[in-house]
Amino acid sequence: MLVTVKAYLLGKDESETEVRKFQMDTETCSSLWLLRRISALFELSYFKVCYRDEEEDMVVFSSDDEMEMGLKSMKDNIFRVYIRDTKKHNVT
Repeated sequence: MLVTVKAYLLGKDESETEVRKFQMDTETCSSLWLLRRISALFELSYFKVCYRDEEEDMVVFSSDDEMEMGLKSMKDNIFRVYIRDTKKHNVT
């Protein structure tokens, strides 16, 4: 299934500093593909990627199984992900 990924780069105060949109085929793309795409688009090496679940919690993901759970939470065929630059903000 082809979905739109809307990626938000978060600042230190959790505000959105940059937003990117791109397409992803969920049948052929893995979490590794998504993480590499985000790394290239935002020019980041150290970062965490999250999505908001049904309870509005920010859930970090880094594996295919975790991404699949995030895809089930998407609305309007848009997978919204939030990126934290862990090197810039010294987040572990």
